Amino acid sequence: MLHPDTELRFISDDVGYGVVATQPIPKGTITWVHDDLDRTFSLAEVDAMPPIFRTILD
Repeated sequence: MLHPDTELRFISDDVGYGVVATQPIPKGTITWVHDDLDRTFSLAEVDAMPPIFRTILD
């Protein structure tokens, strides 16, 4: 789970997308925790995905 004061934004063609803060987040704040809604993929699973999904995961 991501911190609620963040969002996904397009940064540039070189960087692509990134997660940025939408409000000041105090130093030391936990901004991400793996929870049951997060997905973990093995390299074999990623390799078996259609190219569009691999691009997103890269």
